Amino acid sequence: MSFKQTTKDWGLVSIIIISIWALVPWARSIQNFISSTLGRVTFMLLVFGISLGIAIGLINYLWSKLKIKQIHLYLLLLILMIFYFGAVLSLRDSPEEAVHFLEYGLLSWALYRAFRHYLPDWGIYGASLFSAGLVSWIDELFQWAWPNRIWDLRDVSLNIFSSLLVQLALFLIGRKTSLRKKSRLSFKSLRLMSWLLSINLLILGFTFSLTPARLHQLTTVFPFLSFLEKEESLGGLVYRHSDPEIGIFYSRLTIDQLRRVDALKAQEYAQILKDWRNRSYPEFLKTFPASWHPFLYEMRIHLFRRDQHLNKGLEASSLSEKRKHLFIAYKENQILQKYFRQTLNLSSYAWEEKKEQQIKAIIDPTWPYRSPVGRKLLGTITEKEMWGFILILLLLVTIINLIYQRKHFD
Repeated sequence: MSFKQTTKDWGLVSIIIISIWALVPWARSIQNFISSTLGRVTFMLLVFGISLGIAIGLINYLWSKLKIKQIHLYLLLLILMIFYFGAVLSLRDSPEEAVHFLEYGLLSWALYRAFRHYLPDWGIYGASLFSAGLVSWIDELFQWAWPNRIWDLRDVSLNIFSSLLVQLALFLIGRKTSLRKKSRLSFKSLRLMSWLLSINLLILGFTFSLTPARLHQLTTVFPFLSFLEKEESLGGLVYRHSDPEIGIFYSRLTIDQLRRVDALKAQEYAQILKDWRNRSYPEFLKTFPASWHPFLYEMRIHLFRRDQHLNKGLEASSLSEKRKHLFIAYKENQILQKYFRQTLNLSSYAWEEKKEQQIKAIIDPTWPYRSPVGRKLLGTITEKEMWGFILILLLLVTIINLIYQRKHFD
């Protein structure tokens, strides 16, 4: 293809990437404005509308313009669409996150268009996917360092999943519309994919290893990075606790550590909670990040979740909705009473026994419960296990390259 077309395709990739990164400082303000004026569901409707429009346009192009009549292709594309829209719908409790699917779906497609000038074989799909993953990592690291934005490994997984679905769709279409299906994977494509995958894996390992202690060591050597100590740490182990009376919950602290901190810091932490009662909840989490104040950070989120669902339960019009929200509020309060007891009792957040009994009479407290508070994607995996997994993958990639290179040149 012409140099002009190549420049246009890479220009489109650059525009999408710059747009994604440029929105980081303003995303929270934009989200708050849209949520307060049009409602949070607007984000999900926007993603559904644009994605559905693109899907309909694509199918019409394949059927009418390219005259592709194989029904099984459309059935496979329909399955991918169901996965895509199902994943978007799963974010209904945080509809703002659905925008990730739109952003990285478009980026994945644009990367494919750009790489087609260099990669004539099916390696284009892997290169496009891993390139989108790399952009996503940089995006999240930028959010981590930016004030009032947070790091979330789940966002990276959403971005990569969206990119993967687009590449699968392009793969299915490519088998019917190009000679790529007949092209053998070149060593050039394999090497590019391997480098991109390796960089993604190394960044994953870096984020797992950047615990609060290591971050402190880093800022000691490089003082100009000291502002990062106020941010949530990228790494750190999360413990999964199972309580037969309550259910499952997560914490950066062991049960013994939770009880010890509750005993030693109850008065200090209760006073902090009182002082911040009528102040900004996001600002509280930013001021007392989990990296340095895990007990206080987690307790505040349990309180927020409890009170939020209590209000939803009291305002619910149907009995089923009322029970659903009151059940969550009751379980979160159980966690607080059992593992944050002394701090809770000294704060202004403790429930009266009468309120607790009234809620208990409406719900079934024996239902299974899993609190999402404190949970991190892959958070229960140790650093040693993570690096072992990464090193095995890197070794496999190296071996595959050596074998393929030998065959290629032979």
